[in-house]
Amino acid sequence: MDIWLGGGMRMFSSIDHSDIRMVGFYTTVRDSTYFINLKSYPNLYKQSLQARILPSSERLAAFTEVLENQKWCWDKNNGICQCSAIENNEKLKLKVDKLVLYRVNYSIQDKRVTLSKLTEYTP
Repeated sequence: MDIWLGGGMRMFSSIDHSDIRMVGFYTTVRDSTYFINLKSYPNLYKQSLQARILPSSERLAAFTEVLENQKWCWDKNNGICQCSAIENNEKLKLKVDKLVLYRVNYSIQDKRVTLSKLTEYTP
Protein backbone atom coordinates (compact mmCIF):
# COMPACT_ATOMS: atom_id res chain seq x y z
CA MET A 1 0.00 0.00 0.00
CA ASP A 2 1.47 3.35 -0.95
CA ILE A 3 0.82 6.77 0.55
CA TRP A 4 -1.59 7.66 -2.24
CA LEU A 5 -4.11 4.93 -1.49
CA GLY A 6 -5.51 6.56 1.67
CA GLY A 7 -8.29 4.12 2.58
CA GLY A 8 -8.55 2.80 -0.95
CA MET A 9 -10.16 5.93 -2.37
CA ARG A 10 -7.15 8.26 -2.40
CA MET A 11 -9.07 10.80 -0.36
CA PHE A 12 -6.51 11.06 2.44
CA SER A 13 -3.36 11.20 0.35
CA SER A 14 -0.22 12.96 1.49
CA ILE A 15 3.14 13.71 -0.05
CA ASP A 16 5.00 13.70 3.28
CA HIS A 17 7.08 10.53 3.09
CA SER A 18 10.61 9.45 3.93
CA ASP A 19 12.08 10.51 0.57
CA ILE A 20 11.43 14.18 1.31
CA ARG A 21 12.74 13.97 4.86
CA MET A 22 16.34 14.50 5.87
CA VAL A 23 17.95 13.37 9.10
CA GLY A 24 21.27 14.56 10.37
CA PHE A 25 23.08 15.74 13.44
CA TYR A 26 24.89 18.78 14.73
CA THR A 27 28.29 18.36 16.31
CA THR A 28 30.97 20.76 17.50
CA VAL A 29 34.57 20.31 16.34
CA ARG A 30 37.34 22.87 16.83
CA ASP A 31 34.94 25.51 18.17
CA SER A 32 32.71 25.29 15.08
CA THR A 33 29.32 23.61 14.73
CA TYR A 34 28.72 21.30 11.76
CA PHE A 35 25.60 19.65 10.38
CA ILE A 36 26.19 16.12 9.11
CA ASN A 37 23.55 15.00 6.58
CA LEU A 38 23.28 11.25 7.07
CA LYS A 39 22.09 10.56 3.53
CA SER A 40 25.76 10.70 2.55
CA TYR A 41 26.63 7.59 4.58
CA PRO A 42 25.36 4.30 3.07
CA ASN A 43 26.39 2.26 6.12
CA LEU A 44 23.90 4.29 8.20
CA TYR A 45 21.05 3.95 5.69
CA LYS A 46 18.92 1.55 7.76
CA GLN A 47 19.01 3.69 10.92
CA SER A 48 18.54 6.87 8.88
CA LEU A 49 15.48 5.44 7.12
CA GLN A 50 13.99 4.27 10.41
CA ALA A 51 14.47 7.74 11.91
CA ARG A 52 12.86 9.37 8.86
CA ILE A 53 9.85 7.01 8.92
CA LEU A 54 9.15 6.90 12.66
CA PRO A 55 11.25 9.38 14.66
CA SER A 56 10.35 8.23 18.18
CA SER A 57 12.44 9.37 21.14
CA GLU A 58 13.65 5.81 21.74
CA ARG A 59 14.69 5.34 18.12
CA LEU A 60 16.49 8.71 17.99
CA ALA A 61 18.29 7.96 21.27
CA ALA A 62 19.48 4.59 19.93
CA PHE A 63 20.56 6.21 16.65
CA THR A 64 22.54 8.84 18.58
CA GLU A 65 24.48 6.07 20.29
CA VAL A 66 25.22 4.42 16.93
CA LEU A 67 26.46 7.74 15.52
CA GLU A 68 28.77 8.43 18.45
CA ASN A 69 30.32 4.96 18.07
CA GLN A 70 31.17 5.43 14.38
CA LYS A 71 34.76 6.07 13.32
CA TRP A 72 34.88 9.72 12.28
CA CYS A 73 37.84 11.65 10.87
CA TRP A 74 38.82 15.18 9.97
CA ASP A 75 39.76 15.51 6.31
CA LYS A 76 41.63 18.73 5.48
CA ASN A 77 39.68 19.09 2.21
CA ASN A 78 36.21 17.87 3.20
CA GLY A 79 35.93 18.40 6.96
CA ILE A 80 34.17 15.68 8.96
CA CYS A 81 33.92 12.29 7.26
CA GLN A 82 33.84 8.62 8.14
CA CYS A 83 37.22 6.96 8.38
CA SER A 84 38.26 4.20 6.03
CA ALA A 85 41.12 1.76 6.42
CA ILE A 86 43.39 3.61 3.97
CA GLU A 87 42.87 7.16 5.16
CA ASN A 88 45.53 8.98 7.12
CA ASN A 89 43.27 11.66 8.57
CA GLU A 90 42.97 12.92 12.11
CA LYS A 91 40.60 10.69 14.12
CA LEU A 92 37.68 12.37 15.92
CA LYS A 93 35.45 11.30 18.77
CA LEU A 94 32.20 13.05 17.90
CA LYS A 95 29.48 13.92 20.35
CA VAL A 96 26.00 14.41 18.92
CA ASP A 97 24.81 17.83 20.10
CA LYS A 98 21.42 17.41 18.47
CA LEU A 99 19.84 14.88 16.06
CA VAL A 100 17.32 16.61 13.79
CA LEU A 101 14.68 15.48 11.30
CA TYR A 102 13.77 17.98 8.58
CA ARG A 103 11.17 18.00 5.83
CA VAL A 104 12.53 19.30 2.53
CA ASN A 105 10.18 21.77 0.85
CA TYR A 106 10.39 23.12 -2.66
CA SER A 107 8.48 26.18 -3.79
CA ILE A 108 7.76 26.07 -7.52
CA GLN A 109 6.78 29.74 -7.45
CA ASP A 110 9.96 30.95 -5.71
CA LYS A 111 12.20 28.13 -7.02
CA ARG A 112 13.63 27.75 -3.51
CA VAL A 113 14.32 24.81 -1.26
CA THR A 114 13.63 25.26 2.45
CA LEU A 115 13.75 22.97 5.45
CA SER A 116 11.04 22.58 8.09
CA LYS A 117 12.10 21.00 11.37
CA LEU A 118 9.81 18.08 12.21
CA THR A 119 11.49 16.94 15.42
CA GLU A 120 14.80 16.89 17.22
CA TYR A 121 16.50 14.86 19.90
CA THR A 122 19.09 16.29 22.29
CA PRO A 123 21.02 13.69 24.30
